[in-house]
Amino acid sequence: MRKEIKKLQVLVVDDQVDLLGVLREILINENYEVLACSTGELALERLSQQQFNLLISDIGLPGIDGWQLVDAARQYQTDMSIIMITSWKNDETEMRKKRHGVSAVIHKPFRVIELMEAIHKLYKPKTCCRTCGKIS
Repeated sequence: MRKEIKKLQVLVVDDQVDLLGVLREILINENYEVLACSTGELALERLSQQQFNLLISDIGLPGIDGWQLVDAARQYQTDMSIIMITSWKNDETEMRKKRHGVSAVIHKPFRVIELMEAIHKLYKPKTCCRTCGKIS
């Protein structure tokens, strides 16, 4: 069941600064409130200070990796949806997805529409999505 909210609060975490900036701009263009962090440690600090509906994180972060981030994030925000991004495609990723309560895993390289469709499975857009053209 998709959740309907007024304005999606999204935390995006990726150590690839160029990708982080692109994701941030795409999500802002969709009228989401977006905070971008380049490390898991910074993301945890933000999660302890602010509520988010959605966490989008790379798995392969230096320091605190994406899976560790998810586990720690659940201590602050138990009902937050999570989408992981990764270059790794293997059976372990799928097993960990289920074990960590992750809603979706998107594999790099990916198209923006893949990310937006994953978000729309979780949250009902209020208006037409600029990226995929869906109206709800």
